[in-house]
Amino acid sequence: MYHRVLIPESDQHVHRYLWRGLDSERESDVYVKTVVTFGDKPAAAMAQIALRRTAVEGESQHPKAAEVLKRDTYMDDICTSVRTSEEAKDLVKDIDEVLADGGFKVKGWQSNEQLKDETSQMKTNVLEDLSEEKVLGMVWNQNTDEFSYRVKRSMIPDLPDEQKDTTSKWTKRRILSQIAKIFDPIGFASALLVKAKIGMQRLWQLGLDWDEELPSREKAEWVKLFREMENLDGVSFQRCLTPPGAMRRPTLCVFCDASEEAFGACVYIRWELEDGSYDVRFVTAKSRVAPLKKLTLPRLELQAAVVAVRLDATIRDETTLELRETVFMTDSKIVLGWVRSQARSFKPFVSARVGEIQSKSNPQQWRHVSGAENPADDISRGVTVEKLERCRCGPQFLRSPEEEWPQSETKSEISSMDSERRKVQQVSNVVLASDSIDCERVSSWRKLVRVTAYVRRFTHNMKARVRSGDERGKVTAGPLTAAELGDAETYWVREAQKPLHDRLKKGEFKTLTPYIENGIIRVGGRVGEGVISYDSRHPVLLPHQHRISTLITKHVHELGHDGVATMAAKVRSNYWVIGIHRLAKTIKHRCVMCRKMQHKVESQFMAELPEIRMTPFSPPFLYTSCDYFGPYSVKVGRNKVAKHYGVIFTCLNTRAVHLDLAVDVSTMEFLQVLRRFFAFRGQPKVILSDNGTQFVGAVRELREMVKGWDSDLLREFCAEKGVEWRFTTPSAPHQNGCAEALV
Repeated sequence: MYHRVLIPESDQHVHRYLWRGLDSERESDVYVKTVVTFGDKPAAAMAQIALRRTAVEGESQHPKAAEVLKRDTYMDDICTSVRTSEEAKDLVKDIDEVLADGGFKVKGWQSNEQLKDETSQMKTNVLEDLSEEKVLGMVWNQNTDEFSYRVKRSMIPDLPDEQKDTTSKWTKRRILSQIAKIFDPIGFASALLVKAKIGMQRLWQLGLDWDEELPSREKAEWVKLFREMENLDGVSFQRCLTPPGAMRRPTLCVFCDASEEAFGACVYIRWELEDGSYDVRFVTAKSRVAPLKKLTLPRLELQAAVVAVRLDATIRDETTLELRETVFMTDSKIVLGWVRSQARSFKPFVSARVGEIQSKSNPQQWRHVSGAENPADDISRGVTVEKLERCRCGPQFLRSPEEEWPQSETKSEISSMDSERRKVQQVSNVVLASDSIDCERVSSWRKLVRVTAYVRRFTHNMKARVRSGDERGKVTAGPLTAAELGDAETYWVREAQKPLHDRLKKGEFKTLTPYIENGIIRVGGRVGEGVISYDSRHPVLLPHQHRISTLITKHVHELGHDGVATMAAKVRSNYWVIGIHRLAKTIKHRCVMCRKMQHKVESQFMAELPEIRMTPFSPPFLYTSCDYFGPYSVKVGRNKVAKHYGVIFTCLNTRAVHLDLAVDVSTMEFLQVLRRFFAFRGQPKVILSDNGTQFVGAVRELREMVKGWDSDLLREFCAEKGVEWRFTTPSAPHQNGCAEALV
């Protein structure tokens, strides 16, 4: 097989060797290896990669043959099985074609049926039928289609004849070497070989070195065991798992058991035949010695159950048979109880293994079987070769219908189960729920009342439907009625008043003269004969701390966002909430809308005052601001009415005021007013005035007047007097605010 795999040319230089044909006189020739050779470390991996690559490339044309090459090839052996000889013939042909494309060739085919005549025309190398052939360490008899064991008669190392004596040593090393010569991959001989495993564990506990001679007692036991192993020679069991006439899908039956020294499991496959009978065949078995650290027998039984579910998972992953179900059987009632319980309720050791069992199987798949009918009992204790028959055939009840099987025990050993339960310290907090509706989670009184009304209606309708005959009530539907909403309000009022009853018994609220009417506490008083409504005369008493009081007060506030006093008055028209003013103040403070509406608007930050308004030790009217106001109707003569205007001058430092009168709005008239001002108050340094664009509405005439002024004439007049005239910016009346404010 290796020589059919080429080495890449880039790697051939590391496979060089010298050769001179046994002639020491000439120079050696340099050769390289072009194919993989036995002995290279990666040789096996390279050969398998090449074989799998060949199978992948041929998968499109021969998918079944490619699947067999990938799944059923072990090193250089192809081991597979098909139902009919026709399928075998086609499979042999397809495999040869796939391998030929990759440069491989099958050395020869062997089968339990005659294929030579059928494949003679296919150029396929079919070996002559042999009686026996080794397949993966097991001896396969092609004539009987059975696996068997071959044990050499020299199994016992240096065993003397009856007449001879010897001084050869029996050591742990030599014993382990002899045990390893029996290759049992399927586990048919597990019931016998488990005795050897237990014996090796005992030697280990004695603390003997590998080459130290065994004591005479242990030596005698090993001589007896090896003689039993020699009897394994020739023992056989069926290879094929499918019997003739099989129908439907088969069932896997897995048995498990444990002893103080070992534990294990065995698997059988159960077929229903065409004639109505059942056929049972051995599949595999596995044994394990108990750990050196002593475990209780129930824990060892649990370990055996873990081996059972793992065997079942492995078989289902590897087999090509379509299995129906798996039945697990154990003779331990404690294990059955653990498997049918919650894994987390046990201690870590049991919890972890029960969790694995439950993840790989269903508790309903587990059954109880007596120890006498459990073949796994032989695997856990060990038997002689003569008693392997039960392991090969399985229990007799498997060949009967399931109705006749041993009934599964439903009771378990409670005392043993409780010893493995996890100790849990539980702290319980008892909470008495008064109602299914939590008013603390509702933010609206109206919503709470409506939800409560719907819940009470639903409860009423359910009760009405379950009643029969005359007791059957009428189902309510449609929108909520006023009566239903009133009942919901009354319900929550009674819930809120529950803490008040004890306080009333202690004599609290005497000043309110409370009384109880229909289960509701009301406030008395002296207005019982008043003309106002009954609820206003005798409001319902509510505690301050209850959520209902908060919801009612909040509901009243949201209707108008009134102040604290108004809110308290509206609430007390129907409910007397203790400490209502404090509650109303809290709700008012938390109301987002009220906080927005009452929020103070930020005022404009005023700029720095101009320099001309902050000149100390200056005479009045040195810096002056002027403005027009009016007009006023003035009677001139007997019948004539004229419009006159007022002119105001104010000092920008002392805020002194000078008033004058202008008969019209002409520039010359204003200059006359200005001359009179100079004559009275002295000549200013700066005069500030607006340009008239700030006037609107009723002062439109003043605006037109100022626009008609000759600004050049004003500036010329002021320049002659040494006065600076300044006009404010249009649409900025605040710049001449001193005069504007006085007007």
